[in-house]
Amino acid sequence: MAKRRIIREESEEEEPEEDKKRPAFKPPEFDETEFLQTENRSAKLIYISLATALVAGIVTFGFMTLLHSMGVGGLFTIPLIIPVIFAFVAVYMFTRFGIDVKNLEWKKWLENGFMYVVAWFAVWLLSMNPPFSDFADPTIAEPLIEVMVADDHVYHYLGDDMYLDDKKTDFISITDIEDIEEIRIYSTITDNWKLDEKSVIFQRQNSDGSWVNMEEGGSMNITIGRYDGDFDQDKNVSNKLDERWLISEDDVRSDHMYIVSLSVANGSLSSTSEFENFRVVYSARDGKGNEARLEVPIRLKL
Repeated sequence: MAKRRIIREESEEEEPEEDKKRPAFKPPEFDETEFLQTENRSAKLIYISLATALVAGIVTFGFMTLLHSMGVGGLFTIPLIIPVIFAFVAVYMFTRFGIDVKNLEWKKWLENGFMYVVAWFAVWLLSMNPPFSDFADPTIAEPLIEVMVADDHVYHYLGDDMYLDDKKTDFISITDIEDIEEIRIYSTITDNWKLDEKSVIFQRQNSDGSWVNMEEGGSMNITIGRYDGDFDQDKNVSNKLDERWLISEDDVRSDHMYIVSLSVANGSLSSTSEFENFRVVYSARDGKGNEARLEVPIRLKL
């Protein structure tokens, strides 16, 4: 009788001998005291950094206000010394609250330094803008001079550029234009918060060099005022002027746009008489004492 062969299934692969001898992983014991000390130190660093940044921002704003009231230059540069000084104050406060700064990790220095700078800058930026303060002067826009002549051509002067019927062309002085019927001077007066005083006057120069204000009306038919009518973009100020004077009907507000218009009731401004000097003077003042002034000279024959 044939012997039965007993086939034994191979047992699962046994672990190597060295793995059996390796001890099982044991997590380190939780040191509650060390954990609380670390968290307490981190909290102190954050609170001291933020508190010092807040004080530094307020002191920087106060220093800027002092310089502004004294009319001293360096309004936005000299106060930058303040956050540097208070950075050393923050380090001193670390030691006062029992933090060993010598053994402080570089990551903690970087983290709290970044937090300090951002917090200081945020306080400083908010404090030097409305409604907290206003350090910016009012803005008087570069005037646009519009000259209308008898042949229905319209000249526009904007800085050193001239446009004839809204097309840029070679510069021609107003004194070289004949048969002028009317001259209009457009400008806007704005402020980033609120204007308390706004003034637009038209003046004539006397033979002795002094300037005298000219009243509205008169032989030159002078009108000075805000733009309160429908804005005729095709007839007046075009948006084709090199995109340097872009005004739409939505932008024209009675407290922003000012127009000085002058013409001669009996006919053209140009004649054979001598040239005379005129000027339009714009001035503005806001509630914080910031001022702006702009003079627009004009030479004409009457």
